Amino acid sequence: MKQCLVCGKDFYDNSRSHTKNTCSKKCYHVWNYQDPEKDFNRKFAMRLQVLKRDYGIEYDKETIARIRADVKTGKCMTCGRERREDEKDFHIDHDHVTGAYRGLLCPRCNTSLGYAEESPALLASWIVYLMKHNARGVDWSKIGRYCMPSDFIETVYGAK
Repeated sequence: MKQCLVCGKDFYDNSRSHTKNTCSKKCYHVWNYQDPEKDFNRKFAMRLQVLKRDYGIEYDKETIARIRADVKTGKCMTCGRERREDEKDFHIDHDHVTGAYRGLLCPRCNTSLGYAEESPALLASWIVYLMKHNARGVDWSKIGRYCMPSDFIETVYGAK
């Protein structure tokens, strides 16, 4: 006989490996979700397993530590938005060819990147389109020169 770690009841562990620590599914869920760090580690391990199962991607310890830190921070790498408490975890972005970890993305940025088919040329053409058509009334010819590479500005406005 064992004693349940949650409710204290005596129970018989009839599992194959005799490693049960709780008497029921209800106590098991209480035990698994009571510690936020343990809950985070369990969910994080599941996310890594999904990457391995669906994409065949396995990361080294350094990369896993980086991903773990990014997930705990919960900030999108492209737009900078922070994850709300009631929101699902952000997406672990990776290169679909090499499998390399790129960063954490919010659902909107992840979807946008998917629509762009991960093509820098297509994303650049979207930027050119917005800048040429005076998006939101902003004079990009003045602002853009300070925040965009000069060769990109020349592509949009022509050499000056």
